[in-house]
Amino acid sequence: FGQRLIRRFPDLLGLPTEPLLIDSAQKRRLARRLARVRGVFDGVLAEGMDVLVEEGLAYIAAFQHAGRRPRDCEAFARTWAERLERGEGDLSPVAREWARYEQARFARFVRLYAAFSEECRATGQLTYEDLILLSSGLLSEHPMAAAMCRSDYQHVVVDEFQDVNAGQIDLLRALCPWDAKSPPDLCVVGDDDQSIYLFRGADDRAFDKFARHWPGATTIPLTENYR
Repeated sequence: FGQRLIRRFPDLLGLPTEPLLIDSAQKRRLARRLARVRGVFDGVLAEGMDVLVEEGLAYIAAFQHAGRRPRDCEAFARTWAERLERGEGDLSPVAREWARYEQARFARFVRLYAAFSEECRATGQLTYEDLILLSSGLLSEHPMAAAMCRSDYQHVVVDEFQDVNAGQIDLLRALCPWDAKSPPDLCVVGDDDQSIYLFRGADDRAFDKFARHWPGATTIPLTENYR
């Protein structure tokens, strides 16, 4: 769905008509080049560029799985730094110094994320996580595109709902927003005791969020096992 949507509205995202999906090796090379050119890890290179890039890519994936774009992460990093500067929080001097170190480290990974996203948009490259994140932003920020997609996809079923992450829930909310007068035709199926995609940011509160974002849904328990 995400790939089809992005190819349908590339101009709204500033992408070429046929954006290129990149794999993990290409992501690693791109992140390493950007980190070097932008000086993202200047001052901490004793840890090793490869180690820092791998950790940075893990942060980027976590940000995307959570549905957070670079501007969201930059805002959080600024707020965190400002709170530490004001002395907020009941922290000992040692704990505050550690928090400053953690904030500075986080901010470096956010810089890498921003540079990585900027470069991908400029060169028409996409990661698999972008298929969700960009689609969600497209539907949320462009009402005409959202209306066209909701007309095309009027009946939606999501299987294995226990394995969705926060970014995927955001996309589902953008595609099937709750309307008390005209509820969306949306069905999700899953088992909250069976999540296997924690490495991809699976949200352990997925069903609670569903109940909150789509109130009044009918629950049909499947109590018989026919396997």
